Amino acid sequence: MIYNYHELTEEQLHRLKHRASSSILSEDTFAKVSVVIENVRKNGDRAIIAATKEHDRVDLNSLEVSEEEIEQAWRSLEPAVIDSLKQSIENHFEYNRRIAPPRLQMEQLGNGIWAGRKAVPLERVGLYVPSGKGAYPSSFITICVPAIVAGVPDIQVAVPPNPDGTVDPAVLAVAKLLGIKNIFKGNGVACIAAFTYGTETIKKVGKIVGPGGPFVMAAQMKAQLEGVAVGLLYGPSECMIIADDSADPELIAADLINEAEHGLESSAILLTDSIELARSVEKAIREQLERLPERRKTYAERSLFANGGIIIVENMDKAVEVANDWGNEHIQIVTRNAWEVANRINSASELLIGQHTTFSAISYAIGVPACLPTGQFSKLHSGVTVESFLRYSAVTQLDRVGLQHLSSTICTLAEYEGFPAHSRSIEIRKSKGILE
Repeated sequence: MIYNYHELTEEQLHRLKHRASSSILSEDTFAKVSVVIENVRKNGDRAIIAATKEHDRVDLNSLEVSEEEIEQAWRSLEPAVIDSLKQSIENHFEYNRRIAPPRLQMEQLGNGIWAGRKAVPLERVGLYVPSGKGAYPSSFITICVPAIVAGVPDIQVAVPPNPDGTVDPAVLAVAKLLGIKNIFKGNGVACIAAFTYGTETIKKVGKIVGPGGPFVMAAQMKAQLEGVAVGLLYGPSECMIIADDSADPELIAADLINEAEHGLESSAILLTDSIELARSVEKAIREQLERLPERRKTYAERSLFANGGIIIVENMDKAVEVANDWGNEHIQIVTRNAWEVANRINSASELLIGQHTTFSAISYAIGVPACLPTGQFSKLHSGVTVESFLRYSAVTQLDRVGLQHLSSTICTLAEYEGFPAHSRSIEIRKSKGILE
């Protein structure tokens, strides 16, 4: 489990760096996903029901979640769970409202020249809430609240059903708290296809947002080829901790296992320049794993021993270099000079400073995005926030002085490019005395 960075083979480095994207981008995964997607394109709702029966072993009578189901779910939950959901929702609203851009921004760029942009919400989005390996009301909150803050008028939600055909009650409680009505249950890949093409029940959307395993992520990538916007890639989960010998090894172990228990495809990595810390963390991990339920223990062991591990580097400069090269969904920094290290990390989806800032706090409570790019896509994309559900129109205005100032440039470039009507639009204004 403990590796020296300079002793890792090319094969080991590639597996650790590309663990998520390589499994998602496999030809076999795309082939299986394509069959389901094409069936939904041709046969609509019937194909979603068939895929749910075949792949989820659930025989559905309806794709729509009824108000009665929502109310029944609400009544089944303990008050403490509902109160916690409310707190998480409140914090996500607070964060997204604070970072939301002005709906109209205008600046004077020069004498008589103004320019800016207008923020416009997307008209219809499809949110995917994962299921299967656990219940994820927190995932629903972290992708739905930003859409509401952005002002998206039509929000559709898809979630795979439980074995008995129901939807997790806490997910439905979140829907009730947020006022979301259009909730559908069905196979994940099939629902992504429904968002892509539209069916009798589910409408085609402009953007799909939500985390998932390899098949769901592959389905979203296929959706992008059909002109639907998606975020790349939100899953499987991964984390990295950069720590020196000032860190508490038991807390490091606990936070690594926190992410590792998500699933077999997850990854958890510690980068450290301290062999003593590495050995202490390894010992703590083995001890803490024994306290997990068997299924979560299996997930965590695979994530830590096959997809991740403890990597020794010669110093913190090398740790920063490796972190920036690899990219990661979450990077927690536990060093004496944590902020100095954080300022040098430029490839993480999210930075956590210090051992009080746990991965679990991000998942459930703080309000910062928890749906984040993985598989090195953290270098290219950002986590889901209010801005994920906005598009921008450029806005500009010239007065007479501004157009006069630019007229020579317009005419010169129009003549060079061979567009006489462009320069004529200026000349005619000169003939009317509007411009000199």
